[in-house]
Amino acid sequence: PPPTLAGACDAVLARLERFHGVLLLRCALGLVEAAAGGLAEAELLDCLNQDQALMADVLQYHQPVPLRFPGTVWMRLRADLAHTLAECASAHDSTGAGGSGPATLRLFHRQLRQAARIRYLGSDGQLAARARAIVGATA
Repeated sequence: PPPTLAGACDAVLARLERFHGVLLLRCALGLVEAAAGGLAEAELLDCLNQDQALMADVLQYHQPVPLRFPGTVWMRLRADLAHTLAECASAHDSTGAGGSGPATLRLFHRQLRQAARIRYLGSDGQLAARARAIVGATA
């Protein structure tokens, strides 16, 4: 059968997982998709920093061990996501009032967003847990 768009999106995510690791993709793209309006890059890095399993996985390759999520790891992933991530203007500032806050990151393609939600968020319970992690990390 001919390839489908959903299959192509899964192939993109699988390729990224092979290079960056399943856990990093699950955390990073899961968080971006769990946040309804996307996440500011600083918020995403704060959330990644608070994920103990991810930090243990990533930091095993770094000497000396950094105190925060390594920026180089994020920059490599972000470079590979360059054609799929969009920076969107924020509708609210940090106080929740209308204004121009930091740009938020979102997956650009609707089909890729859907594939990431299915692949990394799974059930509604997982989505709710990720959303609570976002709120806790950025509050």
